[in-house]
Amino acid sequence: MRKAIAIDFDGCLCEWAWPEIGAPHMDVINAAIREQNSGTALILWTCRVGSLLESAVEWCSSYGLEFDAVNTNLPERIAAYRNDCRKVYADEYWDDHAIRMGAGREYWRNAVLVDAVQTWGAEAQQQMMVEEMSELTKALCKLYRARTEADAEKAVEDIREEMADVQIMLDQMKILFGGIEDQEGKKLDRLARRLEAAHTKEGAEK
Repeated sequence: MRKAIAIDFDGCLCEWAWPEIGAPHMDVINAAIREQNSGTALILWTCRVGSLLESAVEWCSSYGLEFDAVNTNLPERIAAYRNDCRKVYADEYWDDHAIRMGAGREYWRNAVLVDAVQTWGAEAQQQMMVEEMSELTKALCKLYRARTEADAEKAVEDIREEMADVQIMLDQMKILFGGIEDQEGKKLDRLARRLEAAHTKEGAEK
């Protein structure tokens, strides 16, 4: 069964301008298109009805965003579960007003990261980012110099610890500078093309 994402319209795919349609949120639109290209089913999940809904669907189409369902469940899920409940069933819900419940640790983690940025400031956390990346580089170099199995195991444990520090700081950089989903998507696409070329070359050489 395909992964399904239900996506809100006003305030999510575009800026809030009800009943008009606001400026597009291209990062969200592009992320949705990437998901669909990877096989994900998209559901437009909105309070708009009638002509306002038709306008929203046409607007999305103008940006290359097509939906597998609009304010309804996917046909394959209706068939699989033998019902068509009022709540649109999906694996993910994209909504500008969403608050994730049942994920206390994740909510707490984000609150701690925001608090760190606000308490120590952008400049201090940027400097800490540099320091933590340097520590990870040193840990990786120690692995290259390991002469015994025990030394290698210790180096790997140090690498994992420094990776955690770097990840924490990276997430603070996202708070400071914004998300990287669009940039990451482009770089992953580029990496995929390079891998395809490399595999093609390897096959030709064999």
